[in-house]
Amino acid sequence: MSGKKTSIVSLSPEDCQAFHKDLMNRLFSFEDKPAPDLTIEMDFQNYLSRANEQIKNREDDFHDSMLNYNQQLADVEAQTSDKLIESQQKIMEQLSLQTSAVEENIIGFLDAQMDLFNQQVLESHHQQQNQLMRMRRQIVSQQQANQDKAQTAENWIQNAHQLLLFINAHYNHEKFTPNKLAFLDDDLQLAVQNFDMGLFEAALVTGQNIYRQASELRIILEREESQWNTCFMLACKKIEILKKELREKQNVIYKPDGSQNGYDFDVNFWSDNHWAELAGEVEKYRLQLDNQPDLVGIQDLRSWLSHDLPCFDNKIASIKKEAVDNLVNSQIRTNIADLIMQGLQSQGYSLDQAMFLQDDSRNGFIFTANSRSGNAIRVMVNPGPQEKNEIQLEAIDARPQTEHFLKRRAFEISKSLQNFGLKVDQFVQKSQSAAQPSNSEVLALAEQKGQYVLH
Repeated sequence: MSGKKTSIVSLSPEDCQAFHKDLMNRLFSFEDKPAPDLTIEMDFQNYLSRANEQIKNREDDFHDSMLNYNQQLADVEAQTSDKLIESQQKIMEQLSLQTSAVEENIIGFLDAQMDLFNQQVLESHHQQQNQLMRMRRQIVSQQQANQDKAQTAENWIQNAHQLLLFINAHYNHEKFTPNKLAFLDDDLQLAVQNFDMGLFEAALVTGQNIYRQASELRIILEREESQWNTCFMLACKKIEILKKELREKQNVIYKPDGSQNGYDFDVNFWSDNHWAELAGEVEKYRLQLDNQPDLVGIQDLRSWLSHDLPCFDNKIASIKKEAVDNLVNSQIRTNIADLIMQGLQSQGYSLDQAMFLQDDSRNGFIFTANSRSGNAIRVMVNPGPQEKNEIQLEAIDARPQTEHFLKRRAFEISKSLQNFGLKVDQFVQKSQSAAQPSNSEVLALAEQKGQYVLH
């Protein structure tokens, strides 16, 4: 009688882990301290320079717009403008000179810069503005002639109107403070109505309040744009670093011990295309920044920097491990097949045909062996969990064999594997209906044992 029998063979966890660790070290040990990419770093520095230059140009334009301002008001705005530029330069210097430290604690850096900006720029400006408003109102309260009050009110309304126009032209206010400018513009129309009706003091108070709010709005927009640009620059840099790693580390060279030859190790192939899928995920972030930057808010970028993008480092490491695990399992299957063949040789068998199913080394390994008496056996080593593989034995003898003969042959194979330190479960009868590869699938790819063992 003929039959099919199956068993589970296990490599010890210690041996399997040592095998895996050895391959990981040989394939990826050079990545411990990757050299910085000069192109990515240069692009980052250039972006820093452009962002700093944009702020300086914007503040120069603001200075030009203050030509008709009251001197005291112009002085307050000029002081704030200088502090703003100084604050931004400090941020740029830290990003330029301490990039690694910043990237290790991005959210802490952003929060610290926000607090510093609020203290040194926004709060100082707010106090100076309030003091100036009080002084101007005292002067107005001492004015007796309506003509003087009208002139003062008109000046504040014009200053407020000019500042609103400047904000509209120079800031992405709808992104960072949606509808705020429109509300102030509505209030300005009310001040104009009061002025036209001769309610000069009411027009004055409204005009002052609008200017104060618009002035603070400009500072807030500077802060928000600065934070967004900082997050944007760091996100772009991280994305480019990830893209470079995924592009350049997909193929590495594997050189076995004692071999002069190196073999190409395709991480994407051995990870079942997970490497390419991850590269596609990273590219989506890049495309979003390139094509729809206005739809990406500060909180989105902060979340990317603190969670999304760093998670890709763990995913890359996980896929590398997956790929190496698959390579290890493939090599273990061929090694098990080699040991089985050694056991069969002691029973008078010689190798006939051997291959990976579908010519894919991630699949099961199958070979046939013949004896001089005309008996034959087909052996398949199927993938399993990291430390286990399934062995299927199928008798394809020239004449039916007894169950005793089949069990004896399976026992000799188990004994051979155990002699090499492998744990083998008892072989059991396998259903005759189980799917097996056809003879046409088993091609004569090798005639010597060394030709089918993956070194």
